[in-house]
Amino acid sequence: VAVEHDRGFTGTITVNTFENTGQVNGIIYMGAGNSQGTFNIDNFINSGTMRNDIDTVVSMSNAKIKTFTNHGLIDGLKNYNSLNISRQSTVENFNNIGTIQADNANGIDIIEKSTIKNFNNSGLIQSSNRFGISQDRSTMENFTNAGTILGSSGIIFFLSTMKTFTNTNQGLISGNAGVILSNTNIENFTNKGTIESTSSDKKNAAIIVGKNGTSAISTINNFTNDGTITSKSNGILVEADSKIETLVNKGSIKADLDGIIFSDYNWKPNSKIDLGSIILESGSSIQAGNNGINIEHTNSNPIVVGGIEVKQDAVVNGDNAGIYIG
Repeated sequence: VAVEHDRGFTGTITVNTFENTGQVNGIIYMGAGNSQGTFNIDNFINSGTMRNDIDTVVSMSNAKIKTFTNHGLIDGLKNYNSLNISRQSTVENFNNIGTIQADNANGIDIIEKSTIKNFNNSGLIQSSNRFGISQDRSTMENFTNAGTILGSSGIIFFLSTMKTFTNTNQGLISGNAGVILSNTNIENFTNKGTIESTSSDKKNAAIIVGKNGTSAISTINNFTNDGTITSKSNGILVEADSKIETLVNKGSIKADLDGIIFSDYNWKPNSKIDLGSIILESGSSIQAGNNGINIEHTNSNPIVVGGIEVKQDAVVNGDNAGIYIG
């Protein structure tokens, strides 16, 4: 199914409602593509099955979409994405209640200066060997996960911005890394559910701020954990020059290596560690196989510390040390 402009088209095409209740085997392409025209979709609804093994299943290119809702199955087979949103497309409301899955490609790919205003997942988004969700050079205003997101890493945001990221008490995000921020800024990040790393590699973590090993400075203004962060490696990894301005732990961080690690590896000799403000609320816990909080300082630059406040009945425990500066 293809609804698109010719390259020379400069007008407007509007689709009020596109709905699939059956089965589509092949590509669904909608958008203005490379033309100068405008393509509008009021409602895109899938409650059936969409599957493809020769290309991306659903592709939105230079399209304006009011509401995208999946109740059914969107299945990208072999090396193809399930859903691609590209070329400055905008989606006002994205709702997944069903399943979006891919084998060797990203479950959802958001690229090329596209924008999603409200992203809501209460279903399953997964990739067997790539990212559940990959956002590259794009914007997502409000992200809410009340479902399950799985992948080699659950979610990666690259060169992106976001106002609010919320993983609710029913949400699970899991992979070698749960959430990766690379050259990305998020105003408010809240976890009430579970964010997990299944990897034992010391360069992985349930949440990576700055993507270890690359010059990918990222910032979270306000970070609150009111749920569970669990990891076979590190809980939260903040790379040098990246920053969490205010980190509040009200829940549980459990890690086989470090609970929270601030790292400035030797490959960035002029990098700077900035701890921001860390508040460990009463009843919260950090349990780690190595250090509860590890400030891995390997160069001569000063460490910037906003403060570490451990409130009464908060627990910071590591088999090596509760708080370690190395």
